[in-house]
Amino acid sequence: MSKVNLPIMLYFTFFGLGGFIFFPVIDKIGRKSSHWIFSSGHLLAQSLILFQSSFPARAIGFSIMGFMMAKNSLVYTWTFEFLLKDHKALGSSIVNMLEFATCIIAGIYFLTVSRSVAPLLNFFFVISVTGYVSVSLLVPESPKWLLL
Repeated sequence: MSKVNLPIMLYFTFFGLGGFIFFPVIDKIGRKSSHWIFSSGHLLAQSLILFQSSFPARAIGFSIMGFMMAKNSLVYTWTFEFLLKDHKALGSSIVNMLEFATCIIAGIYFLTVSRSVAPLLNFFFVISVTGYVSVSLLVPESPKWLLL
C-alpha cells in the first residue's frame, strides 16, 4: 500500500464502518438532529482536508468524512418523506443529477478555466456551507418521523 492511497482507503473503510454503526440512528433521533450531527461532522472533515497541509490531518479528515456517511442516506430519506409517491422517482433522479453535477463542473473547469484544483475545491466548500445553512434554517423535521 502506498501513502498516496491511504486517505482513500481510510475513507472507504470508515464509510463502511459508519454505515454499519449509524444506519439505525437516523430513525431513532430524527432527521433534523441527524443533519446537525452528520452534516456538521462532514463539514469539519472537509475543512480539515482543505485547510490543513499535513498528511496525518488530511488522513483524519478523510476518515471522519467516511464515518459521517449517514449524511448521504439522510438526503434520500428526507427527500422521500417529503415527496408524494408519484414524485419519488423524479426526486431521486434530481438528487443523483446534482451529485453527478460536481463531476461535470470539475470537468468543465479543468478543460476551460485552470488546472489548479484549489479554487474549485474552495468553491465546492462554499456551496457545501451554503447548503448546510439553508437546510438547517429552512427544512423542517420530517412529518413522517414525528409520527413514529
